[in-house]
Amino acid sequence: MLLRFCIGMVSGVGLTQYLSVLPPLTVTYYLLISIFVLSIGCLGIYGYKKPYTASLSNKIMVFYQTYQQGIKSILFYLLGFILAFSYCLWLAHQRLDNVLAEEHIGKVSRLLVRVTDIALYDTDSVRFDVEVLDAPFLKGIPDTIRVQWLLSKQFNLYQKKTADHIPLIRPGQVWEMSLKLKVPNTLLNPGGFDNEQFLFRENIRALGTVKGTPTLLKTADHTLSTWIQSWRHDVRANMQPFLEGKRYGAVILALVMGDQQGITQEDWKLFNQTGMIHLVSISGSHITMLSGLAALITLFLLKRIRYKYKRLSEFINIWLIAGGIAVLTALLYCLLAGWGVPAQRTFLMLLMVYLMQLFKYKLSLPSLFLVVAVFVLLLDPWAILTTGFYLSFGAVAVLHQLLARFQLAKIHQQQATSTYSPYMVLLKEWVVLQGAMTIALAPFLMVFFHQISLIAPLVNAYAIFTVGMIITPMALCLGILSVINPWDTLNQWIADSCHYLLEKVMQLSQWLSELSWAMIDFADQPIWVLALCVVGILLGLLPQGIPFKGLAIFLLLPAFYFQDKTIAEGEWQMWAFDIGQGGAILVKTRHHYMLFDTGIRSSVNNNSGERVLLPAFRALGIKQLDALVVSHADLDHSGGMSSLVEQFFIHNVYASFKVDAFIDYEARLLDREISSVNPDLSYQVCAKGVSFSFDGVVFRFLNKPITTLPIKSKNEQSCVLSIEGKYHRVLLTGDIGKAQEKEIQWHPYDIVQVPHHGSHSSSSQIFIEQVSPQIAFAQTGFNNQFKHPHQVVKEAWQKQGSLFLNTAETGALYFRSMVLGLQHEQWREKHRRYWHR
Repeated sequence: MLLRFCIGMVSGVGLTQYLSVLPPLTVTYYLLISIFVLSIGCLGIYGYKKPYTASLSNKIMVFYQTYQQGIKSILFYLLGFILAFSYCLWLAHQRLDNVLAEEHIGKVSRLLVRVTDIALYDTDSVRFDVEVLDAPFLKGIPDTIRVQWLLSKQFNLYQKKTADHIPLIRPGQVWEMSLKLKVPNTLLNPGGFDNEQFLFRENIRALGTVKGTPTLLKTADHTLSTWIQSWRHDVRANMQPFLEGKRYGAVILALVMGDQQGITQEDWKLFNQTGMIHLVSISGSHITMLSGLAALITLFLLKRIRYKYKRLSEFINIWLIAGGIAVLTALLYCLLAGWGVPAQRTFLMLLMVYLMQLFKYKLSLPSLFLVVAVFVLLLDPWAILTTGFYLSFGAVAVLHQLLARFQLAKIHQQQATSTYSPYMVLLKEWVVLQGAMTIALAPFLMVFFHQISLIAPLVNAYAIFTVGMIITPMALCLGILSVINPWDTLNQWIADSCHYLLEKVMQLSQWLSELSWAMIDFADQPIWVLALCVVGILLGLLPQGIPFKGLAIFLLLPAFYFQDKTIAEGEWQMWAFDIGQGGAILVKTRHHYMLFDTGIRSSVNNNSGERVLLPAFRALGIKQLDALVVSHADLDHSGGMSSLVEQFFIHNVYASFKVDAFIDYEARLLDREISSVNPDLSYQVCAKGVSFSFDGVVFRFLNKPITTLPIKSKNEQSCVLSIEGKYHRVLLTGDIGKAQEKEIQWHPYDIVQVPHHGSHSSSSQIFIEQVSPQIAFAQTGFNNQFKHPHQVVKEAWQKQGSLFLNTAETGALYFRSMVLGLQHEQWREKHRRYWHR
């Protein structure tokens, strides 16, 4: 019954985390009553056995026993489900209640705080988490805040500044600081990263920016957690001098202590393309290797210890001692590594195996997996939302099944005469193992990343051994010696050698990732397609001779060939992305895609092209853009253009400025070369009289021509695009103002992009009356400093009878024009979870 109970627990946790709205906490009282009744039922049925009588036939007895067993299974499942659901519901309400009050949003508050985690340093800023110790005269301040301390007075969108002095932030310090507070927010788009979910999992309930000069009150005021984090801080600080200036120094730090904050976006992209993410994370293989090494060393020493002229092993069980040392070593390494989900899973698995050996208790592998999963979820119920939870448990389960098959195949080979050498058999098994692991984890990669790496088996074939067996032990050795610090020369030699090997692995992996067939992108798949994939993979992993095993490959095919509903000639679909204080709108016809604006650039390494548009294109199954329109050169509309041109195939660009000169201008500021994926890419001027059509949908520019084309155009020079389908019309306006609205002869439209994000300088009453749409939408940033959209503008559109939508409130907007009418969806409403604002 343990198996059913654990399945119920995992199901209860999963259901809670996928609720859009939490039921009231009073529900837990009724659930507790249900638990009490179910517990009595479980105990009663489990203990009751109907005596056998001669009057009952064997068939009746078999039916009765089967019925009793089924009732037991259902009751134990329900008991686990309700227990987990009640526990998660209580924890979720506790975390939701710890929220930033309305009156403190955007305001500066003076707080007494303690640093709780190791800090992330940049050249001009430092970021760290704090626990609020005291908020004098203030209520409604969350217990935990993520703090950003900007140290440079100047800000540049293209170049990082270097601060003259960066303060040392150490876990356990107590500061008095003034923080401008805001609530966490995420951009909700297809394929996008849910930042609100991530911060909620981390129990970060507010974000703060330092104002003024903070005061350090205590250098150390430790709890157990901050003491561990302080230890991690010291290890990192001791290693950094030996890794300074090294290209992959941050990766070596991640191998030792799980501190992945310094790894560049470029490296993460390579790890994802090559399937190496599990190698640079603190994975189970690293922890198992280190704990196994500790056990071997312990056994080696204990076997040589004598007591009264006899070996110590004759008095005590040295294997149990070695196992205990291995578990303790794993615990210390997991704490050093930051106690992530893979680390928790590995430690708890080792601990469970050790305890079963100690108490001579046996547990089947599925039961062991489920018990460990339950313990992981009891420690952190939100772990079920992480990719690491599924990839970690899934990979180990698949690995165990495959190794069992290989062992069986090896026995059969030993019994039969074979022409293959043992080395060829080993090579074959290794190839099958890598291929099967790639296929088995494919559904998770499709859901979380929308990509599958075809070169992952090849890369892992050399990287698992090199990184896992050579580079990681060297990195751990560097970490230990840098703390002990016997000889700096030795430490530097280890750091140089470790980095040299890692650099060669990365260079080879980079070369492989540039192959045209290295990656396959997958659009969002319906749940039934993913379910077929899982069933197909499970069938494929079963032993030979299982019925219907040959159907496994056919169950995987829908994931490769499934296509969303087709669009008829003259129909269109449109996505207005939740882009922040910027613009980006995608229009799809039957066979073509057009993008209007590319979002915002907010820093050197952060722009909407990388952050929003490319992930959305993967999720939507878009391989290329047939047309890109950039309304004007302001960085809230052109900020992602260079990234798109560099990474995505685009046929034609229409703009109100010199696109090639603008890209060259950005390349000089970024101090790097920007080359187009399409070598024949050219641009045209957007102006009245210029038009193009796709699949019966006409795209027509309405703005007046520009006499002299600038390198950087302004709001008043924005492209204005009219989209005319068979059934409905759309108007995209960029950032035009009231003066430009007067220059154009307007006609009624079904959907209108509100000019200039709803600024009071646009949306004149005459313009609103002339276009008179069903739906008017504005793309703005949440709590933006410009206060867009202006309340007067919003009310003017609503007074005209238009439904007014704001992407800051709705998330991405999806529209569909078809013969049955005009449909629209709000991404935040459709994909809402209880932690979303």
